[in-house]
Amino acid sequence: MFKRGVWLTAGLSAGAIGALYVEKKAKKKLKNSTPPAIIKRVGESSKSLSGDFKDALTEGKIQARKTRQELQSKIYGDN
Repeated sequence: MFKRGVWLTAGLSAGAIGALYVEKKAKKKLKNSTPPAIIKRVGESSKSLSGDFKDALTEGKIQARKTRQELQSKIYGDN
């Protein structure tokens, strides 16, 4: 009978600790999901994305110029 009491106490303790842990994590997640926090994250990611897009566009233009010069030199020869 004593063993059942120990296991009951251990189970109740584990359940209570687990519930408190989940509650803490849920509150933190909800705090980070408020409209100002979401707007801030979206703004940061859009700035990063726009910088990446500009870099890709610039790199594409440079590569297009190189390719065009190579093709022109093949067609017209090096002058």
